[in-house]
Amino acid sequence: RGPTRKTVRRRLGVEYHEYRQQLRTTLARVEAIAITVDIWTKNKTSFICLTGHAFNRIYESIPIVLGFRQFNGSHRSKKIKKYILYELKQLEIENKICAIVSDNGRDIKKATNDIKPG
Repeated sequence: RGPTRKTVRRRLGVEYHEYRQQLRTTLARVEAIAITVDIWTKNKTSFICLTGHAFNRIYESIPIVLGFRQFNGSHRSKKIKKYILYELKQLEIENKICAIVSDNGRDIKKATNDIKPG
Protein backbone atom coordinates (compact mmCIF):
# COMPACT_ATOMS: atom_id res chain seq x y z
CA ARG A 1 0.00 0.00 0.00
CA GLY A 2 1.29 3.45 -0.92
CA PRO A 3 1.41 6.64 1.14
CA THR A 4 -1.79 8.52 1.90
CA ARG A 5 -2.86 11.57 -0.06
CA LYS A 6 -2.02 13.74 2.96
CA THR A 7 1.51 12.30 3.14
CA VAL A 8 2.12 12.81 -0.58
CA ARG A 9 0.86 16.38 -0.39
CA ARG A 10 3.08 17.16 2.61
CA ARG A 11 6.16 15.60 0.98
CA LEU A 12 5.57 17.47 -2.27
CA GLY A 13 5.27 20.73 -0.35
CA VAL A 14 8.57 20.11 1.42
CA GLU A 15 10.31 19.11 -1.84
CA TYR A 16 8.92 22.16 -3.63
CA HIS A 17 10.19 24.60 -0.97
CA GLU A 18 13.61 22.92 -0.90
CA TYR A 19 13.81 23.15 -4.70
CA ARG A 20 12.86 26.84 -4.69
CA GLN A 21 15.54 27.60 -2.10
CA GLN A 22 18.16 25.73 -4.15
CA LEU A 23 16.99 27.63 -7.22
CA ARG A 24 17.42 30.99 -5.43
CA THR A 25 20.95 29.93 -4.41
CA THR A 26 21.81 28.94 -7.99
CA LEU A 27 20.35 32.15 -9.43
CA ALA A 28 22.26 34.28 -6.92
CA ARG A 29 25.44 33.10 -8.63
CA VAL A 30 24.49 34.15 -12.17
CA GLU A 31 25.03 37.67 -13.44
CA ALA A 32 22.37 37.69 -16.14
CA ILE A 33 19.50 35.50 -17.25
CA ALA A 34 17.32 35.40 -20.36
CA ILE A 35 13.76 34.22 -19.90
CA THR A 36 11.13 32.67 -22.13
CA VAL A 37 7.42 32.64 -21.42
CA ASP A 38 4.65 30.64 -23.04
CA ILE A 39 0.95 30.05 -22.47
CA TRP A 40 -1.02 27.18 -23.94
CA THR A 41 -4.35 25.46 -23.48
CA LYS A 42 -5.02 21.72 -23.41
CA ASN A 43 -8.48 20.28 -22.81
CA LYS A 44 -9.83 23.70 -21.78
CA THR A 45 -7.10 24.11 -19.14
CA SER A 46 -4.50 26.85 -19.64
CA PHE A 47 -0.92 26.78 -18.39
CA ILE A 48 1.89 29.33 -18.22
CA CYS A 49 5.56 28.41 -18.09
CA LEU A 50 8.49 30.70 -17.38
CA THR A 51 11.95 29.33 -18.19
CA GLY A 52 15.38 30.82 -17.65
CA HIS A 53 18.60 30.45 -19.58
CA ALA A 54 21.88 31.45 -17.94
CA PHE A 55 25.55 30.56 -17.75
CA ASN A 56 27.52 29.80 -14.62
CA ARG A 57 31.02 31.12 -13.87
CA ILE A 58 32.66 28.48 -16.07
CA TYR A 59 30.25 29.16 -18.95
CA GLU A 60 28.15 26.04 -18.61
CA SER A 61 24.56 26.52 -19.76
CA ILE A 62 21.96 26.40 -17.00
CA PRO A 63 18.40 25.79 -18.30
CA ILE A 64 15.88 26.38 -15.50
CA VAL A 65 12.12 26.12 -15.08
CA LEU A 66 11.39 29.29 -13.10
CA GLY A 67 7.65 28.82 -12.86
CA PHE A 68 4.89 26.59 -14.17
CA ARG A 69 1.28 27.10 -13.19
CA GLN A 70 -2.27 26.58 -14.28
CA PHE A 71 -3.42 29.91 -15.69
CA ASN A 72 -7.08 30.53 -14.91
CA GLY A 73 -9.22 33.15 -16.59
CA SER A 74 -8.47 35.29 -19.60
CA HIS A 75 -4.93 35.73 -20.92
CA ARG A 76 -4.81 39.52 -20.50
CA SER A 77 -1.45 41.25 -20.70
CA LYS A 78 -1.74 42.75 -17.19
CA LYS A 79 -2.34 39.32 -15.68
CA ILE A 80 0.56 37.76 -17.62
CA LYS A 81 2.88 40.61 -16.64
CA LYS A 82 1.83 40.31 -12.98
CA TYR A 83 2.67 36.59 -12.97
CA ILE A 84 6.08 37.12 -14.61
CA LEU A 85 7.04 39.94 -12.24
CA TYR A 86 5.84 37.91 -9.24
CA GLU A 87 8.07 34.95 -10.16
CA LEU A 88 11.08 37.18 -10.90
CA LYS A 89 10.69 38.90 -7.53
CA GLN A 90 10.24 35.63 -5.64
CA LEU A 91 13.49 34.36 -7.17
CA GLU A 92 15.26 37.70 -6.63
CA ILE A 93 16.26 38.04 -10.30
CA GLU A 94 14.16 41.00 -11.44
CA ASN A 95 17.35 43.06 -12.03
CA LYS A 96 19.24 40.25 -13.78
CA ILE A 97 17.02 39.90 -16.85
CA CYS A 98 18.95 40.49 -20.08
CA ALA A 99 16.28 39.34 -22.58
CA ILE A 100 12.69 38.12 -22.72
CA VAL A 101 11.42 35.84 -25.47
CA SER A 102 7.81 34.89 -26.20
CA ASP A 103 5.56 33.97 -29.08
CA ASN A 104 3.66 36.56 -31.11
CA GLY A 105 0.37 36.40 -29.18
CA ARG A 106 -0.97 39.93 -28.69
CA ASP A 107 -1.33 39.84 -24.90
CA ILE A 108 1.86 37.93 -24.12
CA LYS A 109 3.81 40.20 -26.48
CA LYS A 110 2.42 43.30 -24.74
CA ALA A 111 3.15 41.85 -21.29
CA THR A 112 6.76 41.05 -22.14
CA ASN A 113 7.33 44.35 -23.96
CA ASP A 114 6.23 46.19 -20.81
CA ILE A 115 8.95 44.45 -18.76
CA LYS A 116 12.28 46.18 -19.22
CA PRO A 117 15.42 43.98 -19.02
CA GLY A 118 18.07 44.89 -16.47
